[in-house]
Amino acid sequence: MNSGGALNSISGIFAPTITAYRPDGSIHLDGTRKFVRFLLDEGVDGLTPLGSAGEPVAHANEGS
Repeated sequence: MNSGGALNSISGIFAPTITAYRPDGSIHLDGTRKFVRFLLDEGVDGLTPLGSAGEPVAHANEGS
């Protein structure tokens, strides 16, 4: 029942991204940046952060 708007204008390739981790479990920011830059340089139209390897579950358990 969407009569228009932003949702109708989304198109292209949206890549699910991974979060790079160091051996000690901390987030490897430089590795993550390099991966995101690679995807953008290859022409993806958008990114889906935390979208492919269960990162939301891993991050949710960090505070437990």
